[in-house]
Amino acid sequence: MTSYILVKKAEYRISKRRIIINLFDDLGIFLLGKPLSNLLQLGYKLSNTLRKIDIALFALAVSFLGIGDMNSE
Repeated sequence: MTSYILVKKAEYRISKRRIIINLFDDLGIFLLGKPLSNLLQLGYKLSNTLRKIDIALFALAVSFLGIGDMNSE
């Protein structure tokens, strides 16, 4: 019985998510001529790329400044 309830809850969450995505897509098509879910996916990819660039720049700055170098005195 518990597994049945968990499956139903998961199905409900998935269907709710689909409804929200469809609403965003319809709104995007109405306002921009493109589905918003495509734009959200592009934004997610861009934010991941920017996060990776930030980490790389921080690592470069740390290595340039010598912060955390255990051998220096």
